[in-house]
Amino acid sequence: MSNIKSVYSWNDLYKAVYKNKTRYVRLRSNITIKSKLLSLFSEYLYVTKNADIDLNGYTLSSSEDKRCAIYVQNGTLTIHDKSLGGSGKITASKCDHVIFCSGGDLNLTGGTVYKNGSVSDGIYINSYYSEFTMTGGRIYGNFDDAIEIASSISNTAYPLVKISGGYIDGANYGIYSPGGSNTKRVEISGGEFT
Repeated sequence: MSNIKSVYSWNDLYKAVYKNKTRYVRLRSNITIKSKLLSLFSEYLYVTKNADIDLNGYTLSSSEDKRCAIYVQNGTLTIHDKSLGGSGKITASKCDHVIFCSGGDLNLTGGTVYKNGSVSDGIYINSYYSEFTMTGGRIYGNFDDAIEIASSISNTAYPLVKISGGYIDGANYGIYSPGGSNTKRVEISGGEFT
C-alpha cells in the first residue's frame, strides 16, 4: 500500500491520526504519548475517524495519568503488527485502561495490548454503539480484566464483542461484564484464554 505514513514520534502520530492527515500509519520507532501544551486531546491517541496502525514491531506507550492510552470515539481503529516477529505492543503504566472505546469500533489483528503498572483493564468497551473484534494479537498481563464491557444503558442494545483468534492471558478475568446480560452480545468462535 503506497499511502502508508511512516511515523517516528508522538508529534507525527498525533498529526496523522487525530488531525486525520492519513488513514494508514506505520510506526518506525518506539513512541511515548505525552501531553502537548495547547494541543487538544494530546494526552492520549484520540481516534474519531478511521485509522489503521501497523505497530511494525515497535511499542506505543503512555505514562500519562489519564483515562487511557488510546481513546476511540465514533471512529474505527484497526491495530496490526506486520513485523516479522510480531513483537509490537501498546502499553500504559498509569492509565485506567490501555484502550477505551466509546461509540467507536476497535479491531485487533496483531500486536499486544500489555499491562505495565497499575492499569486496571486492557480494553474497556463503554458504549452499546461500540464493537470490538479480535482476530489476532494478544491481550497480556495481570489486568483486573483483559476486556471489560460496561453495563448497558439500554435494555435492548449492548456493545458487541467478537473473538475469533488471538490470545488473552494473565488477567483475573478474560472478559468481564458487570451488567451480566451483556453476554448476549459476546461471540467467541476461536482464540485462546489462559
